[in-house]
Amino acid sequence: MKQKYSKWVVGAASAALVASAIVPVASAASFSDIESSDHKDAILALADANIVGGYPDGTFKPNAVVTRGNVTKFLGKWLVSEGYEIPTDYKTEARFTDLPTTTPDQELLQYAALVKDAGVFKGSNNKLMHTNNMSREQMAVVLVRAIKTVYGVDLVADYKESDFKSAITDLDNTTATENREAIIALEYAGLTNVKAFNPKNSLTRGQFASFLNRTITNVAPTPAPVKVESANATNGTITVKLAEKAEAVEAEDFTVTQAINGGEATEVKASAAVLSADGLTVTLTVDKVAAQEITEQSVVYTVNEVAAPAFVVEATNAVVTSVTAINAKEIKVAFNKPVKATTVEAADFTVTKNNGTAVAISAASDAITVAEDGRSAVITLDAGLSNNDVVKVVVAKDSILTSAYDKFEGATFSDIKFVDNQAPKLLSAKATDGTTVELTFDEPVDWTTNVGGISVNGATLVAGANTTKAGNYTYSFTVAQLKSGANTVQVLNYADFAANKEALTTTTVDYVADTSIPEVSSIKAEDSASFIVTLNKAVDTIAKTNFTVKKGNYTFDSNDLTVGYVDAKGADSVAATKYVKVTVPTQATTANPLYGTDEASVGLSVALSGYKNGTVLGKEYTGSVTLSKDVAAPKVVSSKLITFNKTAKTITVPFDKTLTLADATKLTVVSGSVKVAATPTVDGKNLVITIDDAAGLTDGNYSLVLDKGLVKDGSNNVNEATTLSTTVSNAVATLVKDGTIFGTTAVAENGKNVITVTYGVKVDDAAATASSYSLNGSALPSGSVVYFTSSAKDTVKIELPASYTVGLDNLSAKLSLNANAVKVADSTSADYGKVISSSATEAKSIEQVVTLKDNVAPTVTKVEYIKDSATGLATGLKLTFSENVDDSTLDGGTNPTFVIKQGTTNVAYTMAAPAGTDAADDNVLTLSFAGNLTLAASNVVLYTSATATDLTLTDLSGNNKIGAISGISAQ
Repeated sequence: MKQKYSKWVVGAASAALVASAIVPVASAASFSDIESSDHKDAILALADANIVGGYPDGTFKPNAVVTRGNVTKFLGKWLVSEGYEIPTDYKTEARFTDLPTTTPDQELLQYAALVKDAGVFKGSNNKLMHTNNMSREQMAVVLVRAIKTVYGVDLVADYKESDFKSAITDLDNTTATENREAIIALEYAGLTNVKAFNPKNSLTRGQFASFLNRTITNVAPTPAPVKVESANATNGTITVKLAEKAEAVEAEDFTVTQAINGGEATEVKASAAVLSADGLTVTLTVDKVAAQEITEQSVVYTVNEVAAPAFVVEATNAVVTSVTAINAKEIKVAFNKPVKATTVEAADFTVTKNNGTAVAISAASDAITVAEDGRSAVITLDAGLSNNDVVKVVVAKDSILTSAYDKFEGATFSDIKFVDNQAPKLLSAKATDGTTVELTFDEPVDWTTNVGGISVNGATLVAGANTTKAGNYTYSFTVAQLKSGANTVQVLNYADFAANKEALTTTTVDYVADTSIPEVSSIKAEDSASFIVTLNKAVDTIAKTNFTVKKGNYTFDSNDLTVGYVDAKGADSVAATKYVKVTVPTQATTANPLYGTDEASVGLSVALSGYKNGTVLGKEYTGSVTLSKDVAAPKVVSSKLITFNKTAKTITVPFDKTLTLADATKLTVVSGSVKVAATPTVDGKNLVITIDDAAGLTDGNYSLVLDKGLVKDGSNNVNEATTLSTTVSNAVATLVKDGTIFGTTAVAENGKNVITVTYGVKVDDAAATASSYSLNGSALPSGSVVYFTSSAKDTVKIELPASYTVGLDNLSAKLSLNANAVKVADSTSADYGKVISSSATEAKSIEQVVTLKDNVAPTVTKVEYIKDSATGLATGLKLTFSENVDDSTLDGGTNPTFVIKQGTTNVAYTMAAPAGTDAADDNVLTLSFAGNLTLAASNVVLYTSATATDLTLTDLSGNNKIGAISGISAQ
């Protein structure tokens, strides 16, 4: 006899039996006579597990006395459910003398052989006595033996070891010691709790069912969980490393929980478990977490209490999730997916403040910094924001790409209020060498406005320099030689770009003179022709002549080496660093190539000498490095980046390397289901496919079959075979125009800003429709009028309404012709029907920053008496305006702009020359009463002349004259 399952599977089977014993399921057998029986649940549980059965008439007969034959079958079926097999010789080898192999009840015969071989049923004098009733004490004995056989639990030994005291009162009525001990063992295990066990009484079928069901429920050991060492997960799959080798596993051996975004863990079921050939790794399959449209989800799976590292289920759509003004100089943009850093450009953002004032983004090359994880970008503004500015940021649609080359949706973020009342905080200060102090702040510092800087140990101020690099708040100062130990650093007159100023912060930096000798720390290959030497410190003198590079006995000419500083990431550095990149000439066509025929790698010996830091000579170095030839095939970057040009009849496929055409016959182009003639060429990293078919490049689906060997890179690696699919649609013929169609400056006409759009060709009526244009990323203001200037329909004027107020002169604004809005309408032109666009390949908007004129007239906001300090009498009036005015435009002579009256009496005045706090171009105007006249400071009212032509005072733009005043009382 043998168990047919390993210990893993037996454990799982036991768990399943316990579950079925506790809760009968719908598929369990149903008997007509058990409804009122106390043993109903136990009977149904065992019947569902195929351990007990009923009679042909549909009854179970729970109250019938159970025979030894009945118990034999019950226990035999239980053993089978636990993985035991019927002995193969049960038909030829009788186990009991009173149950020959010829007995008609073959079911009893096979189970009798099983229980005898398992040591559960020993019989009496080698007889089964299967027709005899079974007493309760006999039942106790065989059940305790079965428990020891099936579960390996010796209940008798356990109760004796625990010094268990029985409460059963009739143990003396047992026939034998074994019977007595078996009854106590059942009591110890909780399988019976009666005071009088009645050992010699018979047992009913229902009672035995309850005893056996309680055995499975109470005694069956909980299978030890599979011990997991570690786990890793992707969406829908968990790879589990086991602590011990397993022969077999099932999904039920693993308890899996799932927590999303730090929420409560919930149990999930593994639908499959696949064990590796070495028995140490299991792959579990679980239901995938459904992706959401906008929000990414961080998922953590736990397997048998061992957590796998979190993974992210990305959103289906690529969106900008937030925009914040993190300081006066920088905007932070957050994305729900990692971006391709090179696709984040200043042109992708339109920033305005306070209902339309354009905010320029810095033109510096380092003005945009994308975070390491690609999920945010910091953008440096050209000029700082002011407190309480309300910012609006428009993000262009389809311009920014994810790292997987999907396009981000456009977005508009309004009402971003900027408030910053805190001066920059100094976070750290350190000495990077004997003459350099480095300070790090929590925001950009404006050193220039306040001539700020640092003084070290009381020395002369060293001015700070502003930086344009987004997200960089670290500033370096070259100072006089630091002393050994602590140095006092005073940071003076520094402010942020919101004008929050700090007069003085004092800190210290420790300096320990670096007396170490420069030496090589490591050398490693960078690419197929370059290696990087890492030194223990930056050196200021190192050149190609300091290197000796050999391949075997051949020495490369040091003049042919390229040597330069790089940063820790391998990017070129102007400043001296401790990283030096050396590029070796390939010499492919010479007698001494870097790589010989069929060489995939090359070992180089490298010697370095004569380099210095200051006057300290570096330690000589001799070592080696192995370079590996580029054997990677050129690959298509992404099918999502395939572009087309219907006019040129081309499809452009971007690769990751510079290409050379290898074999033009390796290209097949299929339009729909029809092969079309096409010619491949290369342009840098692009494969350009020109459609030679007479119909040209038509709308529809194209399959581009690129067989192996179509193109190759500079190392003669050819592409692998691939088939790409792309769709040509919405491709339009375009007439390229740029932003100059809008000019650069609006004209002020009757309080309106008017922009002239010069197309230079007859265009359709859409050009004279307001919806074809945008201002600062939004529709033209309500009330805007757009019209052709003549029947030629080649020039349009856009009149913004007077209600669109521009309070500053020469205010910048972005004007756009929307994509696919206007077409050429001259039927005699070869460009007829083409879309006016900024792109030669697609319909794209045309944008231009134009200057708007101030269209808001100045108004008098306050009239105050100017009084003689001695008498308190008024000697004139002080006028305050809503904006700065040009004093020189005021007529205070024979046709005065202003009229002053006290009561009904006109009071003559002269315009005082600007003095004190007054200036010729500020918002204050002083009118002195003529002839040194003084008046009581009451009942004086300011008017304007009733003659419109007398109103000559203008704002600084000269565009807007003061309006009529019906009377303002002096204060």
